[in-house]
Amino acid sequence: MQSQKNHKQKQTIPLEEQNNKLFARIDKDGETFKELTATLKLYRETIETQKTLHQTLVDYYEDEIERITKVCNKNYEVAEQNAKSYYEMTRAYNALCEFGKLAEELGIDTKKHNAELPENKYKDFKFDIGQKVGESGKVTSFVSLRNPKTKEEFKIKMQNNEKKPKDPQSQPKVKQEDETNE
Repeated sequence: MQSQKNHKQKQTIPLEEQNNKLFARIDKDGETFKELTATLKLYRETIETQKTLHQTLVDYYEDEIERITKVCNKNYEVAEQNAKSYYEMTRAYNALCEFGKLAEELGIDTKKHNAELPENKYKDFKFDIGQKVGESGKVTSFVSLRNPKTKEEFKIKMQNNEKKPKDPQSQPKVKQEDETNE
């Protein structure tokens, strides 16, 4: 019986009061839906921004990978060329050594003939190059070639000023001296 009583009490709530409660609930839910809609809109914008950023990064990394791959391929090609060049030089050196041994076996004095070549004319000469700074601050550069047997010397001196010449086409003065020191 009591359940019937409770049931009857629930039914006795005036209809207007029930409608007011429902409207209050709908208003509250409407505000919640508005907040949720705003939050979802913000999430969608964030997701779109992240998609754009992600695509930009992917494009950048793909470009960098392509650039690095090209550099690596070029370096590989250069390394292959260097290896081929090295092998060619080694083979040429080995051939020269074999020809030298063959010449010695045939009785040819290669050292004697080598000393007579024009490029070995100054082999025993003393070569000197340097710079001197004078008290005035002027720099004098020099090059000398001296034969230790005959004490014959050839010198070239060049005066270098600290200030650059006003005329860019002007050249520094070059003095050539051909001295014989005894």
